[in-house]
Amino acid sequence: MPGHSDRPVRPVHVPGPDGPWAPLRESLRRHSLAVVYGWAPRWSPAREQERRPASRAFFRRVVAEALGVPPRSVDIAYMPHGRPFVRGCADLEVGLSHSGPLLVAAVSRCGRVGVDAEAADRTPDDGWEEMVCTPQERGRLTGLAPGTRAAELIRMWTLKEAYSKAMGQGMRYPFDRIGFALPGPPQRSLGPDGDWHPVTGWHCATRTVRGGDRPYLVSWVHRCPDRPDTPSAGWPAEEVLPVLLPEAVRRPVPWTAP
Repeated sequence: MPGHSDRPVRPVHVPGPDGPWAPLRESLRRHSLAVVYGWAPRWSPAREQERRPASRAFFRRVVAEALGVPPRSVDIAYMPHGRPFVRGCADLEVGLSHSGPLLVAAVSRCGRVGVDAEAADRTPDDGWEEMVCTPQERGRLTGLAPGTRAAELIRMWTLKEAYSKAMGQGMRYPFDRIGFALPGPPQRSLGPDGDWHPVTGWHCATRTVRGGDRPYLVSWVHRCPDRPDTPSAGWPAEEVLPVLLPEAVRRPVPWTAP
C-alpha cells in the first residue's frame, strides 16, 4: 500500500507555530497518518488561560502543514455531531482532542481517523465500568489491581471515544458494544445476543505523552482502505442506524458474555 509502513506511528510533538514540522510530513509519508500534539500555553501565550484560541490555532496550523498550504486558507467546519472536516478538501481526514493543556490532532490521507486524550492518572468515575465496558472487558478488569484497573479503564475509554469520533457519532455511540480488551482490531456487537465480531480494517493505538505536571494518554483509531482479500470494515447503514436510537441502546434482557 503506498504511503504505508509497518513501523508504529508515534505522536509528534510540535512545541509551537514555528515547528519543527518535518516529523509530521515524514509520518504522513510513511503511514498516511500523523498524530501531533502540543501544549496550549505555547500556542496562545498571550491568552494562556483560554484553551479555545490555542486549539483553533493549533488545529488549523497542523492541517495547513499537512496540506502544504498557508494556514489562512484552511477552513475547518464541523458536522452535526461534532466531527471536523476541512472544507473543499476530500483528501484529508482530521480529528481533534484536548485534555487540560494538551492539544492533539490526527490527520489521515487514506481513511477516517479519531483521536482522544485523557490524563493518565485520572480516577475513573463511579459506574464507568458498567457504562463503558463490554462484558469481556469487565471480566478482564476484575482480575487487575486497583491502580492497573483504573489505567486500563482510561485506555479503553479513550479508544472508544476515538472510534466514536471517527464514526461521527460522538457520545451517541453505545460504548458497551465496541470492545478493545484484546490485542488486534476492536470487537463489536450490533445486537443484544452477545454475537461479537472483529472490526477489520481499523488500527488502534495508545501512547503516553508527558508535559506540565502529569502524564496523558493519547489514543487514536484509524481506518485503512480495504484490501481485496479482506472483509469490508464498514457496516451497512440499515444495521448501524437502528442501534443508535435511544430505545435500541437499552437491552430488554440481561446480556451475558459469550
